[in-house]
Amino acid sequence: MSKPIAIILTTEFGHWSLTLAMKEILEKEGFSTSQIKKEGVINELYKIIYRSAPKQNEHVYQLVAKNKTIRSWILEGLAIKNKNLVSQLKKMSPQVVISNYYEYVPILKEIKEKCNCPVFNFMANPTTQVEEMELSPHAQNIVFDKESVKPNTLTQDNYKIFPLGWIVQDKFEAEYDQNEIRKKLSLNNMITLLFVSGSLGSPADLNIFKSLLQLDLPIQILYACGNNKLLINKLERVVKNKKLKKSIVKLFGFTENIHLYLQASDLVIGKAGPNTLFETVATKTPFFASHHLPGQEDGNLELIQKYQLGWVEEEDNKATNKILHLVNNPEKINMFNSSLARMASHNKIAKEKFGELVKAAVKNNQKI
Repeated sequence: MSKPIAIILTTEFGHWSLTLAMKEILEKEGFSTSQIKKEGVINELYKIIYRSAPKQNEHVYQLVAKNKTIRSWILEGLAIKNKNLVSQLKKMSPQVVISNYYEYVPILKEIKEKCNCPVFNFMANPTTQVEEMELSPHAQNIVFDKESVKPNTLTQDNYKIFPLGWIVQDKFEAEYDQNEIRKKLSLNNMITLLFVSGSLGSPADLNIFKSLLQLDLPIQILYACGNNKLLINKLERVVKNKKLKKSIVKLFGFTENIHLYLQASDLVIGKAGPNTLFETVATKTPFFASHHLPGQEDGNLELIQKYQLGWVEEEDNKATNKILHLVNNPEKINMFNSSLARMASHNKIAKEKFGELVKAAVKNNQKI
């Protein structure tokens, strides 16, 4: 008997990490999975904003959020742009289609009708910013928690909302011995800070990094630069000029083993993107949000504070001082151990619930 087919509609960036987590869950439930990964001009523009002018992202979000006409144009344009995808999906005969990228929202109704299968929409931001572009009345919408969407949305009959949590790949949830992980990565056994800059390599933490090097503390500083080779080159020059005596620094680019570096670290510092945040939480390591992508990630800072997952400070000097205080008082780095463990456990259960939801939807559709 052939396996039921599950198709995941996605893109690059953090959505891809989310896709890999979905793939693991669905294959454990007996599905055969395929992914359709969207790339193009919009993604290239996003990369430019992300690396060079992240604050401009807020203006784009505000413009879209406040102008219904612009939202309508965007949704209509995306529906036309992705028209051929519906025919492509129909030929693949899926038993379920799952989207985790807003560009597919306008065609979920047509996918559901033409493919005659259940459709899921995983909202890739823990809090919605532009509701009609992130949620679909024609899909089962998976959201982080009840506060992810506006209160009136939860009570609307035309929206199916399922607050589950966040899903990550199994490797982030694995039990580990930190000393053994450090040996495996050829790292020293000392207080370790990890700067994460996302898959694209945001340079936003450069000033904090420089300030910590200036102090030359007896700590180990790791910096994950993603796919940004220019950032690695810049950081290498900074480190070379400092002539450090006490601090140990390791710079590296994109790696499939980022989970090991999270496990090896005492504190993770960086952009409060949802995947990075919850992958860090899965390793039960506290997160220090030094910046976020305005508009898109506004709600993530509140989540960190609400669920006690770490610290938030986006002003460089204040962030440096707060990190310095934690380094000098290492027992305070562990103050969120209990809340991190609770959230990690909650999200682990979310994976089981997600698999059960998809499997049940497919089974019910087969009965019709």
